[in-house]
Amino acid sequence: MTNSPTDSLPPISDKRWEALVSGEIVPEVKMLALRIMLSRSNISIREDPSPTNMQKIIKEIYQFLRDNPQTAQADIAALFK
Repeated sequence: MTNSPTDSLPPISDKRWEALVSGEIVPEVKMLALRIMLSRSNISIREDPSPTNMQKIIKEIYQFLRDNPQTAQADIAALFK
């Protein structure tokens, strides 16, 4: 069995997700779709910093990365070193 790039994704409960979607950390990502998602998530969190909104956005980005393991491989490595 081979390892998938998404095997390195931390669980949704990991605090690094909150830092990522809130803009606290701003990693350099290559995928345009992911850059747009992160930019929109930063705006959404500024407008509604509730835990419910935070979890919704984290789940969306997590699922996007899970659904695109090959194209997101380099960005997954950069996001969660």
